Amino acid sequence: MKSILIVVMAMFLFSSCGNKLIYFQQNKESKNSYENIQVTAPPSIREHVIQEGDVLQIRLFSSDPTLISMFNTNVLDEANSISGYQVKSNGKIFIPFAGSVTVKDLSIQQAQSVVRDSLANYVNSPNLVLDVVAFQVIVLGEVTSPGPILIPTDQASIIDVISLSGYIGNFGNPKNIKLIRDVNGNKENHF
Repeated sequence: MKSILIVVMAMFLFSSCGNKLIYFQQNKESKNSYENIQVTAPPSIREHVIQEGDVLQIRLFSSDPTLISMFNTNVLDEANSISGYQVKSNGKIFIPFAGSVTVKDLSIQQAQSVVRDSLANYVNSPNLVLDVVAFQVIVLGEVTSPGPILIPTDQASIIDVISLSGYIGNFGNPKNIKLIRDVNGNKENHF
């Protein structure tokens, strides 16, 4: 009886309490094989198309400090949150004096030209630079903080997004993560 008890205790001590989790591994039947993943061009070459939720920074260059303070935004405000001109659901940003300007579905260069033209009535020969300082993703499912998240870089991995959403909750399954991309109005599923 003692030997059976010792064997049971030894089995209990040497057994694992949980499953081994390996993140982002593929099934052999997966259509999303690593060979099919295409690397995007570097940000300097890639042409970003402005979408709803993007945060834009406008830097106006002028000898008049009043004009600079009216239009220029700091990327990080006092609370270290991202500030700028966020593209609303109607595809517009609101610029002081110029009003609402449509920038959705435009390249950065096209949007810069549109903003420059809209400011031309208020500023003589406006010289400005427009940049995307953050973009929005939406995280759904069993994570600590589901919902829209602003990504303060021009690219992010799945791990970055999960980390910013507070990680996977207690009932979430790290083996069941799906990325859905909207490419030209078509939904593409990955993983």
